[in-house]
Amino acid sequence: MSCNKKSEVSAGSSRAEILKLLREATRQKDTMMIPLAADSLIDLALSKALQKEDSLMITYCYIASLKDKDAEKLSIEDGKLFLKQALNYAERLHDPNIATKANYAMCEFLLQKKKPDEASVILGIAANAQSSDKKNDIERLIIQSKINQQQDQSFEQLKALLDAQYMAADLENDSLQYISLQLLSDFYFSEGNYEKSLDYSQKIKEILQGKKPLDSVKWYYTEANRLSVFVKTMNNEAVYNIAEKINNFGKRKNIPKLCSFAQSSLRSYFIEKKDFNRLKIWYTNHPDELKVLKKNNLPQFYRVKAYIAEQENKKDSALLYFDMAGQNIEKDNPYLLYNYYLRKSELEERNQLSEKAETDLETAYNYSQQTKLYKEQIDLANKIIAYHDSHDNKEKADYFLRNLNSSNANYIEMLNNDNIRKIELNTIFAHKELDREKEIEKTNRKHNIQYFVITLGILFFIMTIITLSLYHMPKWWLKSMSFISFIVLFEFIILIIDSKLHDWSHGDPYKILGVKVCIIAVLLPLHHWLEKKFLNLLLRGEVPRFFQKMKKKIFRSKNEIHLND
Repeated sequence: MSCNKKSEVSAGSSRAEILKLLREATRQKDTMMIPLAADSLIDLALSKALQKEDSLMITYCYIASLKDKDAEKLSIEDGKLFLKQALNYAERLHDPNIATKANYAMCEFLLQKKKPDEASVILGIAANAQSSDKKNDIERLIIQSKINQQQDQSFEQLKALLDAQYMAADLENDSLQYISLQLLSDFYFSEGNYEKSLDYSQKIKEILQGKKPLDSVKWYYTEANRLSVFVKTMNNEAVYNIAEKINNFGKRKNIPKLCSFAQSSLRSYFIEKKDFNRLKIWYTNHPDELKVLKKNNLPQFYRVKAYIAEQENKKDSALLYFDMAGQNIEKDNPYLLYNYYLRKSELEERNQLSEKAETDLETAYNYSQQTKLYKEQIDLANKIIAYHDSHDNKEKADYFLRNLNSSNANYIEMLNNDNIRKIELNTIFAHKELDREKEIEKTNRKHNIQYFVITLGILFFIMTIITLSLYHMPKWWLKSMSFISFIVLFEFIILIIDSKLHDWSHGDPYKILGVKVCIIAVLLPLHHWLEKKFLNLLLRGEVPRFFQKMKKKIFRSKNEIHLND
């Protein structure tokens, strides 16, 4: 017996150790941004699980390998092997929910590898599996939205996200609500609808405010999300102040990812506004952050160094740093290359290197033609045409004029498509909201009918007891029925108060506790007094006489009021 207990304790402690390693791996990847550490921790957890021959922990380790290992270092075949192993061990557990989680993890892995079609197939297999967990349905919708995003199916993406958010709200699952609302905010940000993006960020903050204690980490991640909108829409000191608050919190709590979000937004803000003095001051005051930038984003590091050198009037250093940034940039990403040559051209123009600036501007234009940045193509073409006109280079000016006409036509078509797209997205949102309101009304109607039936049931039960008491029923029966009827009555009253109290307090435990103490202080003595009074009337058979007296008093008071009038 004692040996069994010792083995159970040992298994429990080893599981706790393995789960701790997996949680730390997730933190290293998502928060500390050290994928190598995450990989090592997962491998260590897997070796411990295999050593213990614990099927559940082995399954979790293979799921973690799909979710948290560095996907860039893994092949599709590696992912399939992890999935196969996870499903094999999950089968031994006879738990379909764990197999579903393994399939979801594979979907996430395939999405990281930019394979949305393969992820869609795996998601279909997971959807067909028997699962009683509502959370799995919400996670499926969230993954479906990510697949739709990579397949450029924005309408389906919005539908999936709205359904996920509604289901998470019904389930009152705060973590899934947070994820779905965050993704909705990101969706509208990518669509350029910054007002709606901020609306969803505000909803996240309202959920966080309703929980005590406040989750400060999620709060500041939401602030970082709002900051990215403010960078696009505001032009004042507020952007700098918010970024500094987020960055300070991230440093204090040792959350490099949060610091990275804040600095990225602030960097974009300074560069967009050409405020290189503030950029220099920021990195002078935060030299360690420049080292982190060098480690994580070398091209961006050299560009920042170039702008700081330009602010210090070190022209040659600024140009050298910009060239070094170009040597480390992704060569197969036309968006990044367009932005790089555009910024380089602006730097050269500010330093009176007009010929170099013009050459790089044309390079930026060539890369922009590989994208859908039609407005930027028009702006660049107009600048290039003006330059060649001023230098009497008619042949080149005509060439770019022809391209300009093509860009104008594409831009007009894009605007028309965007307007249609916005109308369709608004229509989808309106239909979903309407369906949601109808569902809520239907649920409320159902609950009201149930409350009414319960009320009638309680009244019928009490009237039945009163009627039977007239036929000299045993005292023990009357006492027990009286006790049961009042328990049901007051529990029903507490049920109604609870439903209203939760909506009013938004789940705040302090408010709920305070109000419940006051309510119980009134209901408990009232319950005992009424039950005792009712039982005495039943035992003496005076219930009919009591109601007759009450009836006379009511009529007498009405007559007195009538005479006074």
